[in-house]
Amino acid sequence: MSTNRYWATGPLGALVSRSGDEMAATAILLFALVAGAEGGTIVGAMSLMAAIGGPLLGVVLDRSRSILPFVLYLVCCAAAVALVGVAIGWGAHLLAILLAAVAGLFVPAVSAGWSTILRDPDPERSRRLSVVDAATYSVSALGGPALAGAIYLVAGEVAALGTAVALIAAGAIFAPFAHRRPEPAPDTVLRHPLRDILDGVLEIGRNPRLRSATVATCLAFGGFGMLVVEIPLIGAERLGDAGYGPMLLAVVAGSALAANAVVDRIGALRRPHVVLTVASALMGVGILLFAPSLSPVGAIVAAVVFGLGDGPQLSSIIHIRHRESPAHLRAQIFTTGASLKIASWGLGAILAAALGGLGITGVLVIAAGIHVVAALIAASSWDPRVPTPTSAN
Repeated sequence: MSTNRYWATGPLGALVSRSGDEMAATAILLFALVAGAEGGTIVGAMSLMAAIGGPLLGVVLDRSRSILPFVLYLVCCAAAVALVGVAIGWGAHLLAILLAAVAGLFVPAVSAGWSTILRDPDPERSRRLSVVDAATYSVSALGGPALAGAIYLVAGEVAALGTAVALIAAGAIFAPFAHRRPEPAPDTVLRHPLRDILDGVLEIGRNPRLRSATVATCLAFGGFGMLVVEIPLIGAERLGDAGYGPMLLAVVAGSALAANAVVDRIGALRRPHVVLTVASALMGVGILLFAPSLSPVGAIVAAVVFGLGDGPQLSSIIHIRHRESPAHLRAQIFTTGASLKIASWGLGAILAAALGGLGITGVLVIAAGIHVVAALIAASSWDPRVPTPTSAN
């Protein structure tokens, strides 16, 4: 496949399926709000199970010579999310939680699965592709929640969730055209799958840059999960309708996309841990600004500040993983790291639901504090005496 065609189909496929994924969480929360179910628990269960699904996906992708397993993962993810909606509609809330847990096994394919595919052997192009990859997250986060909220306001919660399912499944159409993977090394194929999982976890644990970046982003994602659960409540209590809340996530994503463009322009990812530290702190400031925001203008300002950190944080962790991961464990490290992030998001969502008695402000203050801790951990890995690898590709 030509480089131009690869750069077109790969990011487009990631954008489509990730947009569906971003819609799904928001649509489930809105659906649950209408049905009287605990949406935070449902999306939290989905995210927690990603901690198991991610490493398993990594083993499959590192060993596979074919794109078919990845395509099947995307299709199964779409089907499981659809069943979650059916269960909520039936009023079977416990079943919805169980089905959400099943869906979580396949969710890492939408996030980390695409990131393992979107790579380039050239170091400079790899750095640029990390920004493009992160941009698909930001654009999908820009369009996904806003589209879910708009469809909810116009056509209802069923239509919003149905559109999300269709987009996740549509990403499978692009995957075969974005496949550009080397043949697995013989020793990788012959090893036991559990050895690959263990090696991926150990590599994250013993590499100080991977370790600090992973812990920092997991904490930050937990705080983000707390914010997302509060978004429909912010819409209902402060903006007049729960459907308006997801529009704030669109503002976050637009700001994140603009921040990523600046990061790429000035080449800031040459020091990705610095970017990760500053970005995590900015996200904390943004959440703190959400807490007292009683007007649409204040909420929009908070969303902009949060987005200024959200985009660069994602670019930095993607670039750190590409540079620090051994080639034969790249997919394993990506999927393990991403699954831990998604699981942290789920823990944050469940924590926000449990702390609902504190009100919106109390929950958001705690979430902001978590981001401060994340920034401190990211900063702990700065060491100018340690040379930075030029590429792991």
